Amino acid sequence: MKTLFAIAVGASLLHSPAFAASSDRLQETVITAKTMSRDKDGNTTTCAGQATLEQGSLRMQGDTIIVQTDADGYKTITLTAAAGATARARQQLDGADAGWFEGEGKTIVYDERLGRWNVDGTIRMARTPG
Repeated sequence: MKTLFAIAVGASLLHSPAFAASSDRLQETVITAKTMSRDKDGNTTTCAGQATLEQGSLRMQGDTIIVQTDADGYKTITLTAAAGATARARQQLDGADAGWFEGEGKTIVYDERLGRWNVDGTIRMARTPG
């Protein structure tokens, strides 16, 4: 049975308004997974087993999601796929008719401090028709 975890992640998982839909920063972050563990200092949370992360238009799906928080409160999210599977991330870009970022691969990392995605696989930037 899946367990639902809502994790308060501060102001934002996505700190780059040029990349992320700015309204996402104000949304609650919800992680769903079969298991969750947190290190004793509370700096790293690991969610495993059909893990999903949702925050506004951001959707991440894979086998494992690791959320690390640095001393300044910035997050690094690492999403990995199970053997033979693919991890996926999708997020609306900021601005009217800006479109979507989509990535899929074995590993996807989002660095909040730099506002940078690192995808071990395929990236696609799709413009919204209009």
